[in-house]
Amino acid sequence: MLGLCCLFFMSGVAHGASSLEFKAVVWDAAISGSAYDTRIQINGTSGSIDFRNDLALARNLNPGFQLTWRHDNIFLPDLEFGYTHINSNGETVLRANITWGGVTYAANGKVYSQVMLKTGHALAFWSPIDNRLVNVRVGVEARWLNLNIPVSGKAEQTTPIQKFFETHTSSGNVAWLPMAHFGVILHATRGLDFLFRGAYIQYAKSYFFDLRTGLAYRFGSGLQLSAGWRRLRLKFNDSRFTVNGNMVFKGAYAGIGYRF
Repeated sequence: MLGLCCLFFMSGVAHGASSLEFKAVVWDAAISGSAYDTRIQINGTSGSIDFRNDLALARNLNPGFQLTWRHDNIFLPDLEFGYTHINSNGETVLRANITWGGVTYAANGKVYSQVMLKTGHALAFWSPIDNRLVNVRVGVEARWLNLNIPVSGKAEQTTPIQKFFETHTSSGNVAWLPMAHFGVILHATRGLDFLFRGAYIQYAKSYFFDLRTGLAYRFGSGLQLSAGWRRLRLKFNDSRFTVNGNMVFKGAYAGIGYRF
């Protein structure tokens, strides 16, 4: 029985020749969720700041890239490296007094805010099933994150007379996370693929997942066009980040790549 299973597994593997693919991606991502910390106060009470309702953060086009190396040894992992720079800006008039990092921004005052998330990964993956119909990938990612939330505006500290333009930046160090990875590519017709991939980790009271689904069309020259939907969610309760939060980035993406 074991021999039959091994024979079936090997018959489903059709790992091709070595290849190197570079892909540039643009992601139209919108942000939702909130940031919370003991140093954040709403009208003098500890609370959280909602990215949409309190800071009016908008969607933005975000760049990224992906480099994938596949080889002809089915026992060694293929490698992928990727990077995404997410940036969301907002401008609004506050409905309440907000204290952020020791600086109080008065109600009815205008503030400018920004959420910047830089994330990259190094992925080692295997393809236990890889044939003309489907490619299944399993692997492990080393994912790094860097989160920054700058806020600026008319700030008020000890007395109403002492008003000035203040910039406060909440940022954490680069945090590395190991993540489980799973992906499926369905080869529908010649050159057309349907894609799904996801990465996930949960630890203590924090979790992080990154899901993508879409389609890609590959031309005979090696050129590939892709489009789809991506959803990235982070819930931080981690001392490595100055400000923790529960946030979601989601939206459509489009990419262009070339396989050598």
